[in-house]
Amino acid sequence: MLYRLGTEQAIKFARNCIESLYFLNPSQEQYITAAEKAACFPDQKITLCDAITAILSEEMKLQVWTYDYHFDVMKVQVWR
Repeated sequence: MLYRLGTEQAIKFARNCIESLYFLNPSQEQYITAAEKAACFPDQKITLCDAITAILSEEMKLQVWTYDYHFDVMKVQVWR
């Protein structure tokens, strides 16, 4: 958007998104749980971002919209 429509439109879009979203701020305990979850799969390159998303989706009982197979490995409900 920045490169096609310019800085002003990109900033407007970002502000719109920020006003329309509910941001989640994971707790320290959730990060610890995510790190432990990722450690359960030492043969996989599961990022902390993927693991925290898995933890939050499990707690909130929401599916993750992704094509990343790591969520299948972590046995997270995926919506495709």
